[in-house]
Amino acid sequence: MSARIEKLLKDYPEMVRERSFVAHQIANFQGVTAEEVIESMYTIRVDGTKVRTSGTSDKTAQIALNYKDKMERLNREWLEQLEIKLRCLNDELALFDAALNALTGVLPDFTRDLIVNSLTWDSLQSKYNISRSTVGAYRKKALAELEKLYSAYERDAVDFMLQ
Repeated sequence: MSARIEKLLKDYPEMVRERSFVAHQIANFQGVTAEEVIESMYTIRVDGTKVRTSGTSDKTAQIALNYKDKMERLNREWLEQLEIKLRCLNDELALFDAALNALTGVLPDFTRDLIVNSLTWDSLQSKYNISRSTVGAYRKKALAELEKLYSAYERDAVDFMLQ
């Protein structure tokens, strides 16, 4: 099994939690405040081994002229980063869901129960009325099919980029 599939299976629950958290951050985005920006602009800056100083009036005037633009830029960049992170998580989880749906036979439901719903092997045995060794065999078969699907996806992506 590839490291990517292994990592995805292990990290799936955390990715779902992270997606929810990032979506909440975006929905309730506050950004940095004017006071925080002004404070960061007012502190003395160190350049190498020398401390750059300027007169208080120069610094105050510079802060007054630039704080709003800097605050808007910081907030815009922060929100954009959150949106990119959410888009990446959504894409990765949607691809995984599509791969689960593309599995054969009982494997889509079985694998969803195993990975997404975090059912134990004992629960899977009971739900599907199968032996423990069959649970292992289904898991192995699902992972092999996921590996093939992701390999095909990666091959198609590379082919597209090389066109």
